[in-house]
Amino acid sequence: MISVVVPTNRVGGLDVLLDSLAAQTFRDFELILVDNIWRHRSRLVHDRIQSLPFRVKHIEPRENPFPRVAYCRTMNTGIAHARGETLVFLCDYSWLSPDCLATHAAVQKATPGPVHLDYDYCELPPPRAGFPGYHQDGRDGSDPGYVAAINATTDRYVADLQAGKLDPFMWSLFAEPLDSPMGLAVNHRHRPCKTREAGDFNWCSFKNESFPTELFLEMNGLNEQLDASHCYQDQEFSYRLRGRGIEWINGPAETGMVTVVNPRPVLNVKRLEKPIAWNRDVAAAGMGTVNPEWSLRVWREKVLSR
Repeated sequence: MISVVVPTNRVGGLDVLLDSLAAQTFRDFELILVDNIWRHRSRLVHDRIQSLPFRVKHIEPRENPFPRVAYCRTMNTGIAHARGETLVFLCDYSWLSPDCLATHAAVQKATPGPVHLDYDYCELPPPRAGFPGYHQDGRDGSDPGYVAAINATTDRYVADLQAGKLDPFMWSLFAEPLDSPMGLAVNHRHRPCKTREAGDFNWCSFKNESFPTELFLEMNGLNEQLDASHCYQDQEFSYRLRGRGIEWINGPAETGMVTVVNPRPVLNVKRLEKPIAWNRDVAAAGMGTVNPEWSLRVWREKVLSR
């Protein structure tokens, strides 16, 4: 069985993800939706998933620190709740081609290991009228004012959540159902590449990748010490794989495609409390023991035995 693990702290995006999962040709899977805003939409999600042809676990991260960015804690929580022998990682606002999970299953069966498949970032259709928008006027992590800007935006987002202003957008941002994003303009394409092909950059992004669950347990999950910072938490895991001599498997091109309907231009929220760390810094961080105070394997065994 495959466990699809999806972290989220944003409103919307669930229509895109759930509709495409319902159309998968491979049926032996579950969705683990780890939701930092679970308390704001648990009832909505519970009601909406009743008619789906697959199992959905909608849960909060362990000791949820929202709105502080907690990507690693969120992902580790999902893995602890996953029953499958294979993990497929996606993000919210992802549209899977119908053969996506079938492709992951086939490659993992033939050659178990870290697998990455193609994915695109597509432009966001206009949001539904009345959506406030949460963005930083084009700033990125290289801008000295980025941290203050994104924290101010996130504070406004949290205030609107608590006031109920975002209730109409909890399931979807779009005025009309998005039957497929395939007609949207692609603004960035990610293709599989060989290890080290792009110099020091590692291609782990957890947007269309799969792993044997056992491998993730051996690695003790993602490094939670990197949370609260805008850094390459996903890349750090890839550096640890490299340190163990484990290389990526390049999935077949143009199959198993995922299209990410990029919400960042109107919805980029996360509170940062540590300095931004770049890829070279994360490489060094990934060489030691991670999460030494607990075992992901033991945590998962306790959860699944309940």
